[in-house]
Amino acid sequence: MKPNLATSSKSNRILSGLVVGLTVLAIVIALTFIFSDSLKTLIIGDAETLLGKIFSIQAFMWFALGFGLGDLLHRFLIVRGRLSALKQGFLPDTPEQEKRVLTSEDMPDIYRSVKDVKSDLAEIITSLSLRFQAGKSVEQTHELLSSQMELWQYRVDLDYNLLKYVTWLIPTIGFIGTVVGISEALSFAGSGAVDPTSDEFLPAVTAKLGVAFETTLLALIMSALLVFLINIVQEREERTVEATGRYCLDNLITRLYVDSR
Repeated sequence: MKPNLATSSKSNRILSGLVVGLTVLAIVIALTFIFSDSLKTLIIGDAETLLGKIFSIQAFMWFALGFGLGDLLHRFLIVRGRLSALKQGFLPDTPEQEKRVLTSEDMPDIYRSVKDVKSDLAEIITSLSLRFQAGKSVEQTHELLSSQMELWQYRVDLDYNLLKYVTWLIPTIGFIGTVVGISEALSFAGSGAVDPTSDEFLPAVTAKLGVAFETTLLALIMSALLVFLINIVQEREERTVEATGRYCLDNLITRLYVDSR
């Protein structure tokens, strides 16, 4: 059996992101009905209708933030499951068993104890036990573990590409909103809707420019929050990979014994 080091499938992660993204957007739009006008303008723009709020620049930003949070939540729950798997006792890891050596005759029992368990750790132990039983080589088994850990780390790095794109997308949408807002402000200034010589002209134009720049401000805050959470979850996931490799090394690889008789 080949270990499946990608427990969190891409489809499940995307589904979690979509659900959380839509939920966040719905909550934000609902809250705009109780916020003050200035705060409402900051978080969802100056659209008055519900349809205008849903398709505003800020709405796309909130959805992107929620999508990233959903992906992170999915990863966090998977990491928790991987950490709990280290406490399941798949290998002889109690203090009374610290000096026990493992031979090829022990491998069938280890294999049977994990072959039906759905976890990355169980699949790694399964492949290691089969490798040692077949080749009776500690070196080859150790090399297999090293290869699996390198592959797992590589997959972890690849899986964060989508989140890295989201952290780039949010400020980009914010900058687009600012450009659109400035364009609208300039169009308003040249439309003649307000007399340029009146006292109302400058406040009206600056109000529209304020909405434009608030879009970038909101985007930068969202991006900073998401990057902070990504660093926390990614570090935890990488530590889980290291802990899994250390568990297999300490409780399996270093205890393997080949009878030369």
